[in-house]
Amino acid sequence: MTPKPAQTKSQQPFHSHTPRSPYLTNIIRLIKRYAPPILLTISLVATFLQTSKFHKITSKHLEPAPFGTLLGTTLNGVQVFSCNSTATSPIEPNYVNGIYTGEKWQCVELARRYLIITQNITFDSIEMAYDIFDLPNFQGIDGSSVLISKHKNTLSTTRPVVGSLLIWASQGFYVPTGHVAVITHVTDDFVEIAEQNVQDTVWLPNQHFSRRLSLICSPTCTITDTYEGEILGWMTVKQ
Repeated sequence: MTPKPAQTKSQQPFHSHTPRSPYLTNIIRLIKRYAPPILLTISLVATFLQTSKFHKITSKHLEPAPFGTLLGTTLNGVQVFSCNSTATSPIEPNYVNGIYTGEKWQCVELARRYLIITQNITFDSIEMAYDIFDLPNFQGIDGSSVLISKHKNTLSTTRPVVGSLLIWASQGFYVPTGHVAVITHVTDDFVEIAEQNVQDTVWLPNQHFSRRLSLICSPTCTITDTYEGEILGWMTVKQ
């Protein structure tokens, strides 16, 4: 066997190894030691801030707002106010362009104001909200008669439309006055309503309705309330 020739210095493998400086070693040691608790602290602070913000938003939108607070605005620009009254809350009439809408901020007031603003229509004075369902017609602000169609809940095959008035009987949660709300949006399986003097809570950001109620039509239409009570039906202005 022929022995391999000895490698010269230039032929020997080159292995470079630069010693790590003590300064860099200390930095790496500090990072390994303190990075986990720092990251944990940042995570906890972020969670706390998010939770606090969420709590602030949800608590604001769950508690009844003081009387007269603007709760929200419908998509067509009608404002809805809190009727969370106290013994010192004023009982005052409200007017739109000199036309009486009702007492601030009762459910009937919103229904009348909505019709005035969106359709130049109003309706006669009534004793209770449920009496609206017995009206034979509405009126234009010029005094003309406006035809309406009435649709009994659970019996009618005609869906409500945007601007229909939804009427409750004097039953359950709505004793003794009954209730009226405005339907602001209709889908295949729910309606959205604007109302005063029920929850009195500020609407969530980008929300344009007070509540969402189930709607089932197969073929007759039934709107189901989230409170105990009887929905008499809805009234729609004939076009």
